[in-house]
Amino acid sequence: MKATTRREFLGGMAAFGALGASGCAGLMSGSGSARLPERGEVLIRNAYVMTMDSNVGDLPDADVHVRQGAIVAVGRNIQAGGAQVIEGRGMIVLPGFVETHWHMWNTLLRSMSGDKREHGYFPTAAALGKIYLPEDMYQGTRLSAAEALNGGITFVHDWCHNIRGPDYADANLRALRESGLRGRFSYGSAQGQPGTQPIDLDDLERRHREWNKYSGDGLLSLGLAWRGVATGATGAVDASAYRKDFEAARRLGIRRSRRKTCSPATCSASTRSGSPRRKSAPSLPPARR
Repeated sequence: MKATTRREFLGGMAAFGALGASGCAGLMSGSGSARLPERGEVLIRNAYVMTMDSNVGDLPDADVHVRQGAIVAVGRNIQAGGAQVIEGRGMIVLPGFVETHWHMWNTLLRSMSGDKREHGYFPTAAALGKIYLPEDMYQGTRLSAAEALNGGITFVHDWCHNIRGPDYADANLRALRESGLRGRFSYGSAQGQPGTQPIDLDDLERRHREWNKYSGDGLLSLGLAWRGVATGATGAVDASAYRKDFEAARRLGIRRSRRKTCSPATCSASTRSGSPRRKSAPSLPPARR
């Protein structure tokens, strides 16, 4: 895949963005308030409530009472004086979906990969990721967050694998906080980062110490987007790098996750190298009811 300049990238994005600019100008301008609205108190009445609780089951013509972002009651004829009432008749109410693996920054690259292998996802993300700026990270993550909320997703796992410096992580986290989503931000490497180079462990440790200012009032948690022994774009990761990443996260008590996708050769290499493994997928914190 030929090298792409930032001018060419922005030119393509301008054409892409023009398709929906008329309806999204206010959202994407950045001129609006970054503060979330007050959560307040809401009562949804007369909806078909799918509780996903085997002890409760589905409740036709039921109410859901929400106070300060938490569900405090589910049932019929709930009394909540002063709450904003939303009529839910003919509607279905159910818990938000949990999205478990999303590179939210590269939503801007959608539809840019081609049919040929050399124009596929990995070479496209690698080529364009290298010319991303922090503002691109912000806009990509913001677009992903809007799509998540529109699709009923209220918890995301942002497996961020294009952190080219602390300001890139700042931009990504700002978009997540402004969205009001719950989620995990998994700190990763950069596109094109050499396999001999660990991630920015100093920045990871600093964020872990100062996580309260990044967590969006506790809605977000910090994780590690661990490369393992190989990545789709750059190939093998040296043991000196992947072990440092893994051990730093273990020492800090940060949950690690990786993509379980590899060729027979790299999976075999992972086994021979004795890389840290776990049989089950890393758990995500439970969403608050």
